[in-house]
Amino acid sequence: MRTMIQKLKKTDIVKLLKEYREIVKKDYIDKFNVFTITSDLYYRENYHSDILAAFLRHKDEDTGKYILLETFIEMMNASKKKHSGKSIEFYSKPVIEREEHRIDILIKDENTNHCIIIENKINDAVDMYRQLPGYYETMNDKNNYHVDAVVYLTLLPDKIPDRNGWDKDDSQKIESCLIPISVVNIKNEISLLRNWVDPCLNNIQDEEVKYTLSQYKTLLEKLSNNMSKLEKGKELDNAIREDSENKTMLTDLLALREMMNLLPETMADNLKEVLSKVDSSIRLTKWQPNSCVINLGNENAIYVYCELTDKSAYKVGVADFTKEDRIPSWMTTTETQCKLQCFTDKKKSSDRNDGEKYEFGYFEKNDVIEFIKHVISIYRKQYPTKE
Repeated sequence: MRTMIQKLKKTDIVKLLKEYREIVKKDYIDKFNVFTITSDLYYRENYHSDILAAFLRHKDEDTGKYILLETFIEMMNASKKKHSGKSIEFYSKPVIEREEHRIDILIKDENTNHCIIIENKINDAVDMYRQLPGYYETMNDKNNYHVDAVVYLTLLPDKIPDRNGWDKDDSQKIESCLIPISVVNIKNEISLLRNWVDPCLNNIQDEEVKYTLSQYKTLLEKLSNNMSKLEKGKELDNAIREDSENKTMLTDLLALREMMNLLPETMADNLKEVLSKVDSSIRLTKWQPNSCVINLGNENAIYVYCELTDKSAYKVGVADFTKEDRIPSWMTTTETQCKLQCFTDKKKSSDRNDGEKYEFGYFEKNDVIEFIKHVISIYRKQYPTKE
C-alpha cells in the first residue's frame, strides 16, 4: 500500500486528483431551488435561453431602466479590448426575442436598427453548418440591422465556434464582433457569473427578481462544477493513455478503489476486535457489513455504522429494541446527558433525536471507543444484574 502511494506521488495523476478534490469541495447540498428541481428541463438549450431572455427583458419599475440588459452590455464591452464599446443608447427601446430567425436570443432596437445575437451553448450543443455567419447575414444583409455583437455563450471557456464551411469573408465579419463568454472562468477572465450575475444581484432592487436570479446562479454553479469534474476525468484518461508508467499505475488505482470500497467493512471488523478486548463480557454482532452492534442486554444496544468521509468516521446510536428502536429511557435522564457532555466537542455532526433513535453523530476511532465504554458503564449502573 505504501509503495503504491509513493509511486502515485511521482506521477501527474496525483496532481489531477488534487485538482479534482478542489472541485469537489465546491459541491453542496441543494436547498429548495426551483431551477434544480426541474432536472428534466435544465439540460435543454431552450430552457436557459428562455430564462436569460426573461431576465434581459426586465424593466425596473422605479427607474425605467433595463438594469440586467445594461449590465450584460457592460460585460460584453469588458470582455475583449479589440471590440469597440457597444452603447446602451442603441437599446433604449429594446426588444428581446426568442428564436426569431432561429436565433437563440436576439436583442434589437427597431428605432436604431442595432442588434445583438446571443448563441446559447451552455449545454454544449453542436454548431449547425455556418450557423453564426448565417445569423449575421440574416440580420445585417437581409434585415438591415447593424450587428453590434455575436455573443457565443458557453459553460466553460474551452468550447469555440465550429468554423466548418466558413470562408474568408465569414471569418472577417464574425471575428469583428464575436464575443465568447463562458459561465465560469477559472483564469479570472470575463464570465457570466462574475461579470453579469453578481453585479446584477448587487444592483437590482426588486427582491423577487433578485431572489430568482440567485436561484438561477445556484443552477449555473452546479452545472459548471459537474462539467469541471468531467473535464478532469478526461485529463486523467489522457494521462493514462499517453504514459506507459501511468498505464501500469491504472492497475494499482483499480486495486486501491476496491480496497476503499471494502474499507467500511474492514473498519467495522477492526472495531469489533478492539471492543472484544476492551470488555470480553459484551456481545458483539454485525447487522450490516459496515456495522458493529454492541448488545447491552434487555434488548438495548449501541450500534455503530462505519462510513468513509474526509476522515474515516463512526456514526453511533443507541436503541431499545423492545420499544421499536426508540430511545432507551436511561439515555434521556439529565444525569446521563451530563456524563456524555464531555463528548460534545469531539463529534463530527450534531445529535439527532427523532423520537425513534438517539444518534450521537460521527466520531473518529479513538473517540468512539471511549464513548462506547462510557455508555456501557452508564448502562451497567442502571442495570447492575447481568442478563
